[in-house]
Parts: sequence; C-alpha cells; structure tokens
Amino acid sequence: MGQFLLERGVISSQQLLEAIEAQRASNPLLGELAVRRGLLTEAQARRINDRQRADDRRFGDIALEMGLLDTVQVEALLAAQKAGRKLFGKVLLERGVIDPARLESELAAHRADQDAANHALAVGVADHALAELANGAIQLCGRLFPRMLEGQS
Repeated sequence: MGQFLLERGVISSQQLLEAIEAQRASNPLLGELAVRRGLLTEAQARRINDRQRADDRRFGDIALEMGLLDTVQVEALLAAQKAGRKLFGKVLLERGVIDPARLESELAAHRADQDAANHALAVGVADHALAELANGAIQLCGRLFPRMLEGQS
C-alpha cells in the first residue's frame, strides 16, 4: 500500500519511511513479545528464529515443538500482537498525512489495481504448459515474501 501511495504522489518517501517504522513499532515480532514478557530469553527466541528461517514455519509452532512455550502462552502472545497491530492506513491517519476520505479512495484504487494485476497474471499463466508449476510458485512467493520482508526489519 505504501509503495502504491508513493507512486501516486499521495505521500513522500520520507512519510513512507516514517509510517513504515511506526507500523513496525506497533507490531512487534512474537519473539520480541515473549522476551518482553519474560516467557523466553533472547537466546531462546534467537534459536526459534533460526529454526524458523530453516524450516519456514511459524514462530509459535516451533516454540511449542521445542517445549519453550505452551499453547496458552502462544495464544496470549498472538492476541497481544494482533491487538497492538496498526494498519498502514491507520498510521497515516494518525500522523495527519492523509484524511479518511482520501484513504478510502486510495484503498479502493489499490484494490482495483491488485485485482487487475492478479487477473492479468492468471490469464497469462492459464494456458502455459507449466501453468500448474507456475501457480505453485506464485502461491509460494505469496507466502514467503511477507516473511522475508519481516525478517529485514
């Protein structure tokens, strides 16, 4: 969404960076929350993160498997993470960068842009001899890219 708004001239690159940082601060990683709450040490959280990168699995699932957290603790951490999470648009509204009406308009344009791109991709892949393989790769990328980006912050 941020890149879309930047490309449309709705926000500046500085506003984009500041909003991304504010959003990131509102959405701590599960390991960070567990360490803050005294449920894990930093070393334990790092071990789970290392396994997470190798196994491509969720932090909570690995922590459960390793016996470092129980189900109740993981669910409480997930609830706390979700409760504090701010959407990008909300961050922009709170900072006064955009007004509610403009945000709604841009969200609608963004959805339309995504729908058109998804349709063009589906049409482009549909009749290809390797369509099944391509669709599998597209789905995998859809899962991996957000995780990769999380790891960069």
